[in-house]
Amino acid sequence: MKNRKIAFSLPHTYLTGHISSKRDHILHQLYGEADVLLSRLSQVVRGIEISSFDAGVSVEAVEASIQSIWNSKLEVIIHAYLPEEILGNDIASVYPWLEMILERAQSYQNHLLINIHALASKTIDTTYSLKKTINNLKQISLLIKKEKYPISFAVEINREKNKNDPSTGYENLIEICRQVDNPKIGIGWDIGHTYYNVCNSYIPKDPPREFIERVVHTHIHDLNSNGQTHWPLVTGNLPLKFYLQKLQSVAYNQYHTLELYPERFIDTLSADITMFESIEILKKAET
Repeated sequence: MKNRKIAFSLPHTYLTGHISSKRDHILHQLYGEADVLLSRLSQVVRGIEISSFDAGVSVEAVEASIQSIWNSKLEVIIHAYLPEEILGNDIASVYPWLEMILERAQSYQNHLLINIHALASKTIDTTYSLKKTINNLKQISLLIKKEKYPISFAVEINREKNKNDPSTGYENLIEICRQVDNPKIGIGWDIGHTYYNVCNSYIPKDPPREFIERVVHTHIHDLNSNGQTHWPLVTGNLPLKFYLQKLQSVAYNQYHTLELYPERFIDTLSADITMFESIEILKKAET
């Protein structure tokens, strides 16, 4: 597929220079300051997904991450969270860092996507978490309808982790979308998570047509020989062509986001080479 929209996931801590995680340290060792990597990525991708933050992250950290991406002439995607409770009368009350984005975004991009996970807990059953997720998203749906600037949400299909998670299979995600009933709230198809669940016999390989039709965002990563996720596409275990064909069958034209964890493969592969090779593989992948 020509002109496939590709994004690359980077942690907010690395983007703001607050080096803390092993991933941050690896990225800093490979590229130095984030501006260097962003400059290089701007030649081969169109967007950056900001990852690794939750409700505890400061507004200043998120704003700084976003501005550094915009300064590199790349679009911003946000990997955020679904709050346990939806408080306030506007979306910026739910996500305080959105206030700055809504003020400036139209100068840089025409739409903002926020990727989230469904609510899940080891101590609360899946049925309750599903209902709570739906109710919270219904409230968010009402709030984003008030905004002039277009915002959409993607609820991600998650890897099965023996947790009471309503988002590890196709049907619950379809049900979330049906119940919320807003085209701006769809499915975040993490294809690596999906294939992990397929390999472990949790779900079938072929998703229902309605699932694919409701996809508004994707995460793409491979699995190593032991089934560990978030490896580069050079690994070659993910049936990439099969899944890209599914997306093409519904004329999907949103982002294909590479979500790679270099700390998982730095001791086995050349992290720098394989991460950029993954971009090229995704760009050139035939359907």
